[in-house]
Amino acid sequence: MNEKELRKNLIAKRESLDSKTLIRNTKIVTQALFSLDGFTEFSSYFVYKSFRGEVDTNEIIERLERLGKTVLYPVTDGDIMYAVKNEGERFVRDRFGVEVPERYTVFDAPDVVIVPLVACDKNLNRIGFGKGYYDRFLRNRKCLKIGICHDFQVVDVLEPKEWDVPLDVVITEKRVIPSDSFSIQAEF
Repeated sequence: MNEKELRKNLIAKRESLDSKTLIRNTKIVTQALFSLDGFTEFSSYFVYKSFRGEVDTNEIIERLERLGKTVLYPVTDGDIMYAVKNEGERFVRDRFGVEVPERYTVFDAPDVVIVPLVACDKNLNRIGFGKGYYDRFLRNRKCLKIGICHDFQVVDVLEPKEWDVPLDVVITEKRVIPSDSFSIQAEF
């Protein structure tokens, strides 16, 4: 199956999840994320607002805010994506249907990036929606890159392109897949 077909099939499967499964998977993934040794010791966290059947990030955002952490969101302009700090009350949908802050300031260097994905493999390669925003953003940045997804989104092998940036760890409702250099452990 080529990348385009894989993307289409996995998005359709993700969007067809019933609410009970989505809630269960979200709870397990969120628990595992926050149980990563040292996860809450960083200052700034770049987190997308989930949609289209993704593991829900709202609880992650709320918990980070309760801990007094700086929560950043993705905003795109042309081919560039920025990490921004919300400076208002409202979120609006961008041209891709993603909720973004209506008013914001740009924040350049997040400590942790929660990276959306359509598929990933056990070598921590990922594919997203195919626009390359996260790969361009992550290139040459020193930050912890964490992918969260449903376990069915983990495939055997993806063929990374030269510009693809691998993740440091992936968390699903069934497992944590760390890179060789990643030493934080999680509990389920």
